[in-house]
Amino acid sequence: MALPQSVTSIGDHAFEGCENLTLLTFPENLTSIGTCAFAYCAGLTEIKLFREVTHIGDFGFSGCHRLKSFEIPEGVVNIGERAFDSSNLASVTFPESVTSIGMYAFAGCEFLNTIAIPSSVTSIGVGILDECNSPIIQAPENSTAATYVKGMGIRYADTKD
Repeated sequence: MALPQSVTSIGDHAFEGCENLTLLTFPENLTSIGTCAFAYCAGLTEIKLFREVTHIGDFGFSGCHRLKSFEIPEGVVNIGERAFDSSNLASVTFPESVTSIGMYAFAGCEFLNTIAIPSSVTSIGVGILDECNSPIIQAPENSTAATYVKGMGIRYADTKD
């Protein structure tokens, strides 16, 4: 499904529960994805966002069980609470533009192996990896992410930023 170029934001609950939605192509000038915008779109396998997106709302892609990969584009600043909760993501890399990761953002992502968090992230909510199978967080030694990981007993690898 391709959204028209005139769309600049996806509203709260806009496509929630659309189980037959498999592929999304977003317009280049999209800036925001609302709360639960694509939550429980069980058939969703691929998402392509452009760099104008700055915010992924709470529960934005929660419960998208077939979503295995997702490239967070440069430009995204905030990842909302439970944004990718219970998806099947295998790895996540954040661009330097991200400063905030909401509570439980990746909770329940059983197949998540690695998550690379840059030093630009200064706020990490509780439980971002709850119910995950021991992923490794990669982050610079003196970053907020490294401090978070060490305090939570999560596996860690220094990226030597």
